[in-house]
Parts: sequence; structure tokens; C-alpha cells
Amino acid sequence: MAPPRPRPVAATRPARPATPTPGASARIPKPSPRPANLAKFTHETFAGRVGEHFEAIDEHGGKHALVLNQCEPGPLGWGATARGRRPFSLQFSGPGESPLSQGTYRIQHAGLGWFPLFIVPRARDASGTRYEAVFG
Repeated sequence: MAPPRPRPVAATRPARPATPTPGASARIPKPSPRPANLAKFTHETFAGRVGEHFEAIDEHGGKHALVLNQCEPGPLGWGATARGRRPFSLQFSGPGESPLSQGTYRIQHAGLGWFPLFIVPRARDASGTRYEAVFG
């Protein structure tokens, strides 16, 4: 009887180093090609984000810094929409120079991703421009 044949050893890949190799580029996540689902946004989505920075991108790719100042639920008389959410409004502030026109902008946020949002300039003073967006 012949001795048993040794089993072949599976090739293993070397372990990746825990830290990047000097000169290697870090992987930066690409922005999602799909927008966040606006239908899932509620007052609660934004209430804890007051004071956080957002970025409005216009049709020419220009970037405009915004800060979320308020997130207010709509009056009780507004009721819930067909989607079952209560209407709410967002108040943003931005720099006074070159204010944004009323319109839809691509809004980016580190935690929410990007989404299209229709904003309306409400007031302008020495501190900048205030904008409003309403979710019905």
C-alpha cells in the first residue's frame, strides 16, 4: 500500500498593513450618485443638526456655505401629508455676498449625503442672508 499523498497547501495572500504605506493615496469615499430620499426626511432628521454646516451647489458647480439655524415643525393645522409626515421648515443662513436666488440646489451634508432642495431667500442683513425650505 502506497503512503498517503500530502494535501496541497492553499495559497494565502499576505495581510494588508494596518497603516497606509507612505506615498500611497488614502481611499476617499466617492459621493453617492443617488440623492437621499426626501420622502424619508422628517423634522427629527434635521432637529439634531441645528448649527451644522451644509453646502449648496448651484447649476454651475459653485459652492455656497450654509448653516442650519432652525428646524421648526409646521402648525398643527397643517396636518400630516399623504406620506404621513408632519410638515416642517428649515431656516439656513449664508454669507451676505452673492446671495442665492430662489430655486432648487444640490445640498450636501456630511451625515445626510446630498439631496435636491428648493430654498427661498427670506432676509438679508449685515450678518448675511437667511433662507427657508419647507417640507410639506
